[in-house]
Amino acid sequence: MKNTISLLEFLAVIKKNWYVLLIGGAAFGAAAFLASTYLMTPQYSASINLLVSQGVSNPQAMELGEIETNLRMIQTYRDVIQDPIVLDDAAEKLDNKFTAEELSDKIEVDIEENSQVFSLTAFADRPDKAELIANEIAASFQENITEVISIENVAILSPAKSSSSSIYPNVPFHTMLGGLIGMIVGTIYALIVTLADQKIRTEKMIPQLLDWNVIGVISSIEKAGNTGYTIKNQMNGKKQGRKTIQTYLNRN
Repeated sequence: MKNTISLLEFLAVIKKNWYVLLIGGAAFGAAAFLASTYLMTPQYSASINLLVSQGVSNPQAMELGEIETNLRMIQTYRDVIQDPIVLDDAAEKLDNKFTAEELSDKIEVDIEENSQVFSLTAFADRPDKAELIANEIAASFQENITEVISIENVAILSPAKSSSSSIYPNVPFHTMLGGLIGMIVGTIYALIVTLADQKIRTEKMIPQLLDWNVIGVISSIEKAGNTGYTIKNQMNGKKQGRKTIQTYLNRN
């Protein structure tokens, strides 16, 4: 029994069942679009940039060494901004609508290579809420960092601004992905149906399915009313799947 198909047979299956792929892609794409539009909670982001510099007594020493020191300390600043000493204070300023753990899950700190500036990005289900979270955490960091590290200045370069467009979900991407998955599912369905179908419809299918050689075809003869007899070929035709060959034998 044949359980595999060649590339040409695979392409023939795709050509024969193109409507299955089309229906699957359309159905899954529509489902992904509806889920992305109406079921998923949109997420917005707001970013704020901060610059931290340590104080030195000698301006010449600052020129030679402070920049490298600040660059090495950037990782430390990221850890501090996610510490409860900052997030607890920010949660209190936000009227305790969020816990420190929740705020930690809503922020990301990005560090640019060879730069003293790092950015704080907050995420929320509304643009104004994302802006508020980013600004309050930055302000809390600015106020509390001196209790942890001896630094001269924490500068907030610009207040957080968010876009009116959500960053999640990406409706066009999810729709296209759903359509692609639907077409893949349709292809798998068509292949399973084809491989599972072991019906012999033509003489050519016998060697393919059973590895047997066809040496002849036996037909059945049935009475067709009072006019004669009907010869029915047991092999099915190609056009409609059940084509009957009829030959009438007139009685003498």
